[in-house]
Amino acid sequence: MNKTAIYARFSSIDSYNKDDSFSQSIQNQIAILTKYAESRDLNVVKVYADDNRTGSNMNRPELQELLKDAAEGKIDTILVKDLSRFGRSYREVGEYIEKIFPAFNIRFISVNDNYDSINSKDDLSLALKNYINHLYSKESSKKIRKVMALRAEKEPILTTKYGYTIENKVITIDKEAAENVKLIFKLAQDGMNAVEIAKELDRRGILTPAEYAKLKKGKVSEVKKPNWNSGVITSILRDEAYTGKFINLIQSKYMNNTFRTSHTVSIPAIIDEETFNNTPKLYRYTPEEVEIKSKHLVSIIRCTDCDERRKVSTHNYRYHGGYLSPKMVDDKVMYVCHLCGKVIDPEELETKIYKDLVTDIKKIASNRESYILRMIKELGAVETVALDANTIQEKMKTLFEKYLKGEIEYNVYHDEQNNLTKLLLDNEINKRNLKHQTLTTYSLRNKIIRFLNSVNIKEEDHLEFIRENAAEVFYSFETKDIKFIYPFMKN
Repeated sequence: MNKTAIYARFSSIDSYNKDDSFSQSIQNQIAILTKYAESRDLNVVKVYADDNRTGSNMNRPELQELLKDAAEGKIDTILVKDLSRFGRSYREVGEYIEKIFPAFNIRFISVNDNYDSINSKDDLSLALKNYINHLYSKESSKKIRKVMALRAEKEPILTTKYGYTIENKVITIDKEAAENVKLIFKLAQDGMNAVEIAKELDRRGILTPAEYAKLKKGKVSEVKKPNWNSGVITSILRDEAYTGKFINLIQSKYMNNTFRTSHTVSIPAIIDEETFNNTPKLYRYTPEEVEIKSKHLVSIIRCTDCDERRKVSTHNYRYHGGYLSPKMVDDKVMYVCHLCGKVIDPEELETKIYKDLVTDIKKIASNRESYILRMIKELGAVETVALDANTIQEKMKTLFEKYLKGEIEYNVYHDEQNNLTKLLLDNEINKRNLKHQTLTTYSLRNKIIRFLNSVNIKEEDHLEFIRENAAEVFYSFETKDIKFIYPFMKN
């Protein structure tokens, strides 16, 4: 009796287009595949469905569970609605369909693509569809960004916020946490500074936002005693959202960057505007400061000339230095290092950063392989411990040849072949799990290539280009040198 697994995946971009598209999409996929299985006497033993997961990589919980079950012989047929449901990376999907599944004698069926591995070999049309899916995934980030920007005009986009409960896009006030927010504002108006407020909250046994979130999730054993810091206090006192005015901050998981929209939407207010406006100016940005920050780079540029700089990792180009923040100096906006006090004209600095960044990225792209090798060494990337698929398949081929020549008995061949087959799929599972635990040469190479493929040089918007492609910028007033930390450098 065959053991068929149904796999369904919901497209991430669809979640921004329809309110109830997820449940309908998953249900529709499963219904179609169940009917298909019944019509062909396929025995469905389990259904795997990934919630709102991107198809651009294979690291999805339910898919990984399916692959493990396949390795253990629990299933021998995989049924999907179309190839894009399984994945959009043509290289990874092709590796599974062409190498891994055949080695396991796993039948793979893609209904809408009219593909069945037991009837199709070297199907060119399937390869083309696979490649088109890959190209589609590269465009998904742009589509998602546009869709989310449209959403930002109508509703607050956030998943958690201290003082509020957020469920199914409905935002309500969390009474217990809201009282703590009100207390923080009162203590500030009573003349306490941020450090004193933090100590007072600790004394009263009030949990920090992070620990309170654990408590609300029922993780009581993980909750630690109060240990507030001045930074959290200051961020709360500066947050105008507590007056009901929320400025959407959108984090795109496809673009490796954060961007702020200009749209303000309403949420329930915890404090009134008078209370917020009466908070000492020490704790909040003035409207002028907010406008200045929106027009320049914030929390990206560091000064490498500060005496206080120190190494923060094993990588010799990473330093803590003073942040360069845009501020008013003698009626003119300047970037000012908050540690050493050095200043520079915004237009001069931003133009230089943009030009150097474009030049640096082009240089990386033109010498990609040598750059990848250098990054592997500098970032300490390691090889995966498992053998790669090609090596394992060569061993399987050699083993089969020995059996045909009579050099080994069938039972030895059978046992060794089974071990190698299991190793083949285990290797793929471990390789994908490993890259999320430590930096590997495999994951680093993919990160760098994905980064280079995503670069879109924007001559009309220097700041947006910098925000999208530079995680940190290190500038030296003394030498005028600029060094960049790219998103893929951050483990």
